[in-house]
Amino acid sequence: MTNEPIAAAIATFTQYVRQHTISPASDVFDREPTSEEVDAWRSAVKSVCDEMDALAQDPDSRLSDFETLRHKMGSKFPATPSHLLDAVGDAFLSAGRV
Repeated sequence: MTNEPIAAAIATFTQYVRQHTISPASDVFDREPTSEEVDAWRSAVKSVCDEMDALAQDPDSRLSDFETLRHKMGSKFPATPSHLLDAVGDAFLSAGRV
């Protein structure tokens, strides 16, 4: 079974997340972060997004695998619009890979 709908949904999700790492939202840090902290945060987000993109190509991946990655950074992961998360969930659900 093709991964195209899953890959497309995850690519849209990770593209959004990557675009929103220019500066962390105020809820990511409880104080003014140092430039090193911001760089480390961006690197961690990029790493998780890279893992999500790789997951999209795995024919055995499941929605639970995606959710595990999304929660890897806890509250430090950038907030994302619900429609992007819904699209990923729907793609996995349609493929029967929950």
